[in-house]
Amino acid sequence: MFQCNRPVTFPPALRPWCSPLLGLLAAYAWRRRADSGERWAYRWAPLIAGVFLLGFTGVGGENTDVLAHLTGFITGAATGWWLGRLSRIPRPRVQWLVGLGALAGIAGAWWAALLPGA
Repeated sequence: MFQCNRPVTFPPALRPWCSPLLGLLAAYAWRRRADSGERWAYRWAPLIAGVFLLGFTGVGGENTDVLAHLTGFITGAATGWWLGRLSRIPRPRVQWLVGLGALAGIAGAWWAALLPGA
């Protein structure tokens, strides 16, 4: 039987984004399937998988802030649910602006973290 004894780790730049992105992807996929008329297991599978992955990656270790992971997942899930309700994909210009905003947020976080005395 396969056994892995190493903890799951993410690169430092991605760690703050893991739980919200996991919630966003799970809720978005769930919401897009909600009105499909398929079996309940097919419709709810993305959300259930997201919760299991949150449990697998977000609650390990003594110094893990479980509340931060949980609130990040919930916030991402709320955003994913809202985005899943939209009937159309935003125009490419809007997508570029949102993508640049996300990159600016990451760059700003790194800049703040690397300031002397931070």
